[in-house]
Amino acid sequence: MKKLIETTLSNSLEIITVDYKQLYDLLKNHDKKFFANTRLIMTTTDINSEITEGSGTEIFNVYSVFDQKSSLKLQKVLRESGENQKSINSLIDKLLRFLSIEGIKGRLQILNPDIVIEDSQEIVKHYENFYDVKFDARLKLNLYMHISLMIERMIISRHLQQSTIDKTLLSSQEQDFFSLSSGIFQPLEQKFNITIQDHEIDLLYQLLKDYLS
Repeated sequence: MKKLIETTLSNSLEIITVDYKQLYDLLKNHDKKFFANTRLIMTTTDINSEITEGSGTEIFNVYSVFDQKSSLKLQKVLRESGENQKSINSLIDKLLRFLSIEGIKGRLQILNPDIVIEDSQEIVKHYENFYDVKFDARLKLNLYMHISLMIERMIISRHLQQSTIDKTLLSSQEQDFFSLSSGIFQPLEQKFNITIQDHEIDLLYQLLKDYLS
């Protein structure tokens, strides 16, 4: 995502990448100093924070680019930051492709895209069925992307040391999610000879927790 933005917009903006947990902690702790010169926070999951109120900093879920009203909001922020409309339009077009099924396929390096995306769709369906919920199209696309790329990451790093999370420190809902995920991913782990690491399941939980009951 950073490379896509840097190669499309001018070099007047500095693009800083942080992982979800770090961003969440910074916002939760109201670290206004860190965001002092921030015009835009782009995420792949919805985050609300009082830290941006009245600060001139916008939080934008990249999947909102599919929504015309939100897309216009992003364009306004970029124009106010000095970007020209031609570059902005180019970025919107690239984001739309990047966040599509075809975009996911283009980022897989070793796996057959059609097969692994089908596997990802089955996993998402299992979560929907168990929790008796219907995820919206934007979340589904996010999950397909995350799971497909996660599988490839696990294959590439299968010989690295596995990281674990102390489940006793988790809430009962999180523990149930880990237990459920263990069963859901077992056929896939056998198919690709991988082990899904705890931090990957934790990230999935962060993406889904607002939908679980």
